[in-house]
Amino acid sequence: MFSLLSPAIDNADKIADAVETALTAIMGDPDIASTVVDAVGWLAIVAVAAIALVVYMIGIFFHWRICSKAGYSGALSLLMLLPIIGYIFLILILTFGKWGSSK
Repeated sequence: MFSLLSPAIDNADKIADAVETALTAIMGDPDIASTVVDAVGWLAIVAVAAIALVVYMIGIFFHWRICSKAGYSGALSLLMLLPIIGYIFLILILTFGKWGSSK
């Protein structure tokens, strides 16, 4: 699996080196250029994590509504907080469980 990511990681490293070289040429101090590149990298990581968290919470909200309409407790959607296994259990319960009036 990691061999598939290797070209992307190499390209990201080359881009980061090119940006750092350009910033060093502009600013004249390699330490400041390296700090700027590191800060932008961390900012990107935080932004992606925030977006992922929002998408995950939206998913929990929608599954809460589905569980409620199926006649189950909406809190059942909190199984999604357990990585992979919780989501599989939630799907199995909703797929094979009794819905609404058929309970």
